[in-house]
Amino acid sequence: MTQDNDNLQGIDVDRLSIEQEGFDPYQTVVDFQDYAAMMASQEGRSKKAGRVEKTKASAAESEVSDSELAARLMRFVEFDEEKAIERARNKKWLIYGILPHADVGYIYGKPGSYKSFMAVDMACHVATATPWNGIDVDYPGAVLYIAGEGASELHIRKKAWRMATGQDNSAMTILERGVSINNVTERTELKAAIREIERITQRRHVLIVIDTFSKCFEGDENSSEDMRAFIAGCEDLRDSFNGCTVMFVGHTGKTDPNSMRGSSVALGDCGFSYRIRRGQQKLYAEMHCDKIKDATEPDDMAFNFEVQRTGDHSQKGIPLCSLVPKMTTLLEREDTEAEKEPGRAEFIPKKTVSDRNRSKLIGMLKSRISMNGGQPVNRMVIRDDMLVMFQQNEGMNLNSAKSAWKRAWEDASEAGVIVACEGDQWMLAKGV
Repeated sequence: MTQDNDNLQGIDVDRLSIEQEGFDPYQTVVDFQDYAAMMASQEGRSKKAGRVEKTKASAAESEVSDSELAARLMRFVEFDEEKAIERARNKKWLIYGILPHADVGYIYGKPGSYKSFMAVDMACHVATATPWNGIDVDYPGAVLYIAGEGASELHIRKKAWRMATGQDNSAMTILERGVSINNVTERTELKAAIREIERITQRRHVLIVIDTFSKCFEGDENSSEDMRAFIAGCEDLRDSFNGCTVMFVGHTGKTDPNSMRGSSVALGDCGFSYRIRRGQQKLYAEMHCDKIKDATEPDDMAFNFEVQRTGDHSQKGIPLCSLVPKMTTLLEREDTEAEKEPGRAEFIPKKTVSDRNRSKLIGMLKSRISMNGGQPVNRMVIRDDMLVMFQQNEGMNLNSAKSAWKRAWEDASEAGVIVACEGDQWMLAKGV
């Protein structure tokens, strides 16, 4: 009995060699002794081929010195420990304490949680070198925003942001289609396009935003292998363009509202992660940091979204408008069991903090705010300075410093020592 040759396509059989051994690959029944002889012959040929390849590799190695072979990896070896630690001390930020430089991370949330508005807002602040809600943009530059969906809507958002702030955000360029980041061919085309944009604009990119993850991902999002390939593609983009940051926008999991949809590899392999949660109040959302590598996670932040008209109208005369986020103070809430945020530092119970220590912490807080010369200062900026003070002056570890900060802030707010200003800016109350 025989089969068509087409049915054997893809089978790794060296037909000519096998037939020389006296074996017919088309027969349906194979004698065991013949099969064993065939396999032994195949193994012998494989070993011989392996020895040839090894000999070739050894010959190639002998033609190159160790220093030349090691060059690629040796640039990642640092013998000077102090120099390495100094790099950690001087960690670069696009947005100080919020968006790191030369990193890969993501923001995510449920549909309609305003996550894309947050991504556009961050991107525009980086592109315009303007403080983000009172927090410095330390490393501004050009931004490429990859719009996997709703490209026309994104142009409206960009224009609305410009009109709301009065800042020229032309350094943010929009790519009006998705690109499969873990597809080598498409990523190579993307890198060529980025180089061409830099040539035309004479600006170097510091941030690439991918919106959304699902529109720029190829494969099974629940596969750790495919997710790692996507992250590796993002890292390739980062390393190809002066260590620019790559941030992608994703959706929450179908069963877990506290993680991004897809393989958990994303959280482990990425340097930062933010979850956007829409509040019950209209045009209000909160941002929680799941992770930020080599830095202290910022406290939860809250935002009101203001409607901004662009002056344009649809064919039916409907005004075209967008939303622009503005930081505000967190609203009091009680998390449900399903939405409790992992890793949040709890307040120190009042009974564990003496009145003397409480007064001392509040005094340190008042001292820090007064350094701003009576002008409002962003809560995140105050927080970072206070954590340093608690650790250096009080000998606290980081977790204790976080709890002390929360306790001092809560007490000072309840006592009316500090008062909220616009956009989560704070200052000392009059007469304090």
